[in-house]
Amino acid sequence: MSHHGSSGSPRTVRDVVFVDGVRTPFGRAGEKGIYAGTRADDLMVKCIRELLRRNPTLPAAGSTK
Repeated sequence: MSHHGSSGSPRTVRDVVFVDGVRTPFGRAGEKGIYAGTRADDLMVKCIRELLRRNPTLPAAGSTK
């Protein structure tokens, strides 16, 4: 059975598939907010690490399996 995207074309290695979900923490916005000094990409790293920790069977990036 082949899988097709919404366009009817076969999926490729570059397709994104959601397997789980986590979110960044949230708090008050602005200079007095708890995360005011935290870069957005630093928050994303925490999310990605948690997703990988919770889903250890996911193939590594660039894997052809």
